[in-house]
Amino acid sequence: MIDAASLYRIFSEHFGLIVPLIIVFTIWGTRWITRVDSDRENFKEFMREIKEDVKGMREDIKRIFERLPPPKVVDSASPLKLTEYGRKISDLINAQEWAKTFVDEHVKDFKDKEEFEIYDISKDFVEKESGEGTDLGRKVKRAAYEMGTTVDKVRTVLAVELRTHC
Repeated sequence: MIDAASLYRIFSEHFGLIVPLIIVFTIWGTRWITRVDSDRENFKEFMREIKEDVKGMREDIKRIFERLPPPKVVDSASPLKLTEYGRKISDLINAQEWAKTFVDEHVKDFKDKEEFEIYDISKDFVEKESGEGTDLGRKVKRAAYEMGTTVDKVRTVLAVELRTHC
């Protein structure tokens, strides 16, 4: 076991070596701490840049979705059927009630007609009735605007509803 006197003797004999080692380790430790702090600052700056990039990407993604075409209003299966989006448009403009009213008034026009003929008649009638300046035309334009779709797609919804009620 080393006693205090032995330690003092070793320290005094090697004082010229111990003090420079302490100074070297102090300098090395200070430099190491400075580098770590600098790396942490660089990392924080890097994370700020990443956050800004992610915000920019969110805006880009929103713009991409804005450019996508609106959803389909009818399924392409035969006979044509409204999609969920088409049903929302139909509900918005109360297309079912409109179709029932029209069918009650023009039931004779649809006697002895096949489904494709009824659909053609329905399309033609919707086109004629929803022209410029008509109440139905304003309703169609308002629905197209509110649902973010085209006037033609709203007219297609009306034609499908009309054909369905015939």
